Amino acid sequence: MIQLALTAVALAAAATPLVRQAVLRFGVMDVPNTRSSHDTPVARGGGIAVVAAVVGAALCAFLTSWPAPWWPALAAAIVLAGVGLWDDVAGLGSLPRLALQISVGAALGIALSATEGTQLLLWATLSVILVPLSVNVINFMDGVNGITAVTMLVWGASMWWAADRYNEPTVAALGVITAGASMGFLPYNAPRATLFLGDVGSYGLGTLVGATTLLALSRGLTPALVLAPLVPYFSDVLITLLRRRIRGTALLSAHREHAYQLLVRPGGWPHFAVALLWGALSVVCTLAAMSEKTYLSICIFTLIAMTTWLISVRLSRRLLNTQTQMPTVIDG
Repeated sequence: MIQLALTAVALAAAATPLVRQAVLRFGVMDVPNTRSSHDTPVARGGGIAVVAAVVGAALCAFLTSWPAPWWPALAAAIVLAGVGLWDDVAGLGSLPRLALQISVGAALGIALSATEGTQLLLWATLSVILVPLSVNVINFMDGVNGITAVTMLVWGASMWWAADRYNEPTVAALGVITAGASMGFLPYNAPRATLFLGDVGSYGLGTLVGATTLLALSRGLTPALVLAPLVPYFSDVLITLLRRRIRGTALLSAHREHAYQLLVRPGGWPHFAVALLWGALSVVCTLAAMSEKTYLSICIFTLIAMTTWLISVRLSRRLLNTQTQMPTVIDG
């Protein structure tokens, strides 16, 4: 597995500068808007390199004696990464995006039933929910330098460990190549970002998370182990949406009200410090799940959620009378 991880790291590190040159040539830029935490245009589309590294590492595994990942997960990631790239380059409405996410989720559920012998209706339903959910959560949270690459590194390493413990090399391979590809991309995204993942990256990684989670659960891995690294991400999104709902604010309008975004407002934390904090919270949740003590996992998960809520409330109040739409200077 170490060789597979290093292969993914090397492929992502080699592909990322090439992708950056290409997107700059075609003018694919992330221009600051009301959701942005940066104030200058930055090239986006780095997810192309990450997904390419994942697929390349999987092909290397197939051609050698290394454990190969579950191919339907890779196919789904390629499809939705393509949808994300379309949105990055030309723009795509929210309803077509959601419809495509649901369609891919349904296809994954069917593939899972065919390859694993699972009950079709149950797992297709779970897949239709989980794939769009994971894609959109990661997309919402990918807003400061390094945060998603760090979180995916922790998630992939966690899946590697959990799957190895359950003797599930196919699941472990998906975790390994995701972690490796994220690590290879990270130096270009933090501390100073020269390239963003873009929707192509958040959609591709979100699909890998959703598909790997489904496969892991179908093979008997405990939900706590599988979902623990993403507790900080899901907590931030859920709390932000709840607070906006309570205030009567449109849930899907562009904003900078996530806890991680509030922390990088003017005079706040550097981007990469926030990314490392969210990565550390993911590690804490993972360690709690590894203990296999249900009460400890519940306590830690609740504490993380409460911490996110406190950050949101306190910083929102502090910034109530400030220029809330003023973009921050990009870290670095």
